[in-house]
Amino acid sequence: MYIRDNTSFQIQSPSEPKTLIVGAGFCGLAIAQALADIDGLIVVDAGSAFAEPAKWDKCAGTEPLIGEKYRARGFGGTVALWGGYVAWPEQDDIDCKKTDGSNIWPVRYSELSSWRRKAEAALGLSETADAEGIAKACGIANAIKDCGLSPRLWRFVQTSAPKRPSKSVPIFLNTVLQELIFSSDDKQVVGASIRCSEGQRHEFPIRRVILAAGGLENARILLSADQENRKRFSSWLGRGFMEHIVQEVTGLVVPNESWMGKIHKRINQNDCGEKALALALPRALREKEKLPHAILHPFYHSANGAMSLGLMAEQRPRTSNRISLINKMNDDGIPRLSISWAISPVDREYMSRSLMFFEQSLLCAGAVNRAAGKWASLCDHAFSPPWCGHHMGTTRMGSSKSNSVTNSDGQVHGVSNLFVSGSSVFPTGGWANPTLLLLALALRQASFIRNEENVGRMPPVSLLNPVR
Repeated sequence: MYIRDNTSFQIQSPSEPKTLIVGAGFCGLAIAQALADIDGLIVVDAGSAFAEPAKWDKCAGTEPLIGEKYRARGFGGTVALWGGYVAWPEQDDIDCKKTDGSNIWPVRYSELSSWRRKAEAALGLSETADAEGIAKACGIANAIKDCGLSPRLWRFVQTSAPKRPSKSVPIFLNTVLQELIFSSDDKQVVGASIRCSEGQRHEFPIRRVILAAGGLENARILLSADQENRKRFSSWLGRGFMEHIVQEVTGLVVPNESWMGKIHKRINQNDCGEKALALALPRALREKEKLPHAILHPFYHSANGAMSLGLMAEQRPRTSNRISLINKMNDDGIPRLSISWAISPVDREYMSRSLMFFEQSLLCAGAVNRAAGKWASLCDHAFSPPWCGHHMGTTRMGSSKSNSVTNSDGQVHGVSNLFVSGSSVFPTGGWANPTLLLLALALRQASFIRNEENVGRMPPVSLLNPVR
């Protein structure tokens, strides 16, 4: 790929329909690498050659900082800022059911698992690691089992420098998608209009569009494309916005000699990055008690070395948690977002019940002590927001337009050549940080598009420069 810090937009054969990828974050770059040999492929991103936090994008709503922190535009996107933890979901995070017994996710865990290794390789993780094996290596597998709990594994991507691939796909930076142009029957995108940094607008024909601009931005683009209320898209567009909820645990003390002190110490192995463990309730208990997938982990260490615990849980999708457009523009001419997000009383109740089961298990095993005169409880930490910056669900996937925005391939219902990629398509959050799963879905989507084009086997994708 070659990168242009764009003041003038020049593409080869401008009259020929293009495959347009919107977003040069890790998701968009992975798709671009996988489709590099498709004719007429271009990538645009509103940011520069260096990812920058989203302070430029002032959001309105109940929790405006949720749209400004842990989000970036520019080459490499958010991952280029933080590197960060990656994790793989459990089977029941994907193969979960509605109350009527039907599947929530339109794709099965077994199929997604076949894309896991490719996603790990794209992030430079040279092997698949499992939580049980790491717990054994730490010498705490039996202790976790004796508590009736299960280990969960985070891995850490150690670099923030995305690779600049060599294949000749143009990436136009400082270039904003201004408009998608639809056919008269709204069943296809036929054109796109973009604006360069100096204000020039360019319009060109479209073969297909892949939105890979982030959990909030994907929905904003589609909402902007339907301001005339033509009902092109599902009523779920922008709704079902989810975060991972984070709360500090008070009332429990971790003794200095407890094995709990080992669960979050990173284990550095040069060939596969750093790893850290967390604890989860067993699946049978969660299903019986209808609990969300929550994990217990060390929150921070105080100056005297005492460990504080935290609980991170998935959030149930609710239509009232949503993003919408307001009648104000950002400097780049894009409508601003209003974000309505809250932790519901039901979310809090489920987290409190999860904590109760954790407390019982760990107290019985002597892994923690109860603080004098206190019971375990949850509260917002003074220095951290109650969310992780994992923006999910605003263009959720599902079986039909009545319950989702896209299908299992990220294809927008009713618009044959419009695709969405990223955590915005997640219909549920599960326990895991979303990066690894969204990359697996992106590579799976790229394979679907290659099959449409009939261009053969997909090449391997590598997104990171090697760590030295």
